Amino acid sequence: MADTSKNSSQLPQGVALATIKDGNDSSNSKHLKPSWAIALLEAKLGLEPSIPEAKSAIQYTAIDALFSPGEIKDADNEPSRQELMNKIAELKGCQTLKKIAMFRKELFKGVSQAKSHETQRLFKHIKKLKSEFQTTDQSAASAFEHDLALTKSLDVNIFTDRLVTHTIRKSKPLAEHPQLKCYALKDSTAQCDAFLSSDQEKDAEATQKITQRLTSSKSLASCVSAFKNNLFVYLGLRKDPNQKKSLKKKETEFDEPKPKKAKTKVSLVYYKVQCL
Repeated sequence: MADTSKNSSQLPQGVALATIKDGNDSSNSKHLKPSWAIALLEAKLGLEPSIPEAKSAIQYTAIDALFSPGEIKDADNEPSRQELMNKIAELKGCQTLKKIAMFRKELFKGVSQAKSHETQRLFKHIKKLKSEFQTTDQSAASAFEHDLALTKSLDVNIFTDRLVTHTIRKSKPLAEHPQLKCYALKDSTAQCDAFLSSDQEKDAEATQKITQRLTSSKSLASCVSAFKNNLFVYLGLRKDPNQKKSLKKKETEFDEPKPKKAKTKVSLVYYKVQCL
């Protein structure tokens, strides 16, 4: 166990770490950000930590306090290398889930907008049909009324969650990523693929057509593409194109223009001298 009796002021400047005086009291570990906990565990393993200051901070922190009671199986209460690696994977997985929740917000907005547009489209179509057949049979509008009722009952939260799962499982790099194992373990039933809620199972075929129309809409397809791209960038599977643009912009800002040489009108000067 690390010697935590030293004063926390000896930590590198700008490092906000909780030093633990009593190894049995792990309450202070809750103040550690997941990124710091991961960096400390990496430093403990002798790896290059994601936060360089963790190399100096590791000697002031009790690593075993980052574990929950019963997680460490060694008799001396010192985590094994495998346990340290498992803990890093667990923390990274939790970070990824939080990031997905953040990316999901934009996807939720996209689903809400797509549902609203589809509802308006169906309503206008029904209104048009009823006005055309107001003196005769109005059964032509009944099928669209059924679709409208199903569209209105579509649960946006359920749809968004299953769209997240579907997007991850459909991409091989994401589906096989170790930080997304929880999504790979979810069932692959038709209900999940069709984004159905329990109330819509009896109208599975009709609801599937509606969800296909929603997901194929340009606005929602763009949101799905952005969600997927953000996840790729976060996991390091793809470079951030916006970062390249910002770097080019900075390079342009710092690129000082070369001073232009002043043009001397030799012939005019010579003429004036001759006239004096």
